[in-house]
Amino acid sequence: MAIARLPLGFQFLNSQRIPAELVLKTIQHLPFEDGRKIASLSACPRIKSLIKTYEHSITRWFMNKELRHALADFPYDKDFGLEWLSRCVERYDVVDAVMDELTWRENWRAVEPQNVALVNAGLLLLYRLESMGRSLNSRSTGVFNTSGIRERRAEDTQDLPRRKKNTS
Repeated sequence: MAIARLPLGFQFLNSQRIPAELVLKTIQHLPFEDGRKIASLSACPRIKSLIKTYEHSITRWFMNKELRHALADFPYDKDFGLEWLSRCVERYDVVDAVMDELTWRENWRAVEPQNVALVNAGLLLLYRLESMGRSLNSRSTGVFNTSGIRERRAEDTQDLPRRKKNTS
């Protein structure tokens, strides 16, 4: 039954006669694009198991092949995998769309050609700051979350040795 759910043209991958190495090589030669085609292969239990087992290797392969700078542009905590790579593609698409608007010739406040790389780096930096804020807030020590600063400061300093007051 799982064969019917695989995308047309990939149904042969479900055969037990095809070694896992060939299935993985076939997956690696597919274009990643936005990750939907790879995700659709997970309809088959055998391929889903292979993808889950070798997800880091497959992700690294696609990253080296299509998104060389993703690791530097979009940090990850513990979610390195195909889903993370798919989010990177979405973020690159957003940056590209914003850059298209900012550099459009008919935009009367368009970015000058010599500043395009700087603006692009700034947009990627915004994603980096957003991810830092998210990870800091998830640990409840956020720079962007200013509530409770005095309480955290009191907790941080309670173990420090206290100076004795001079009562003479």
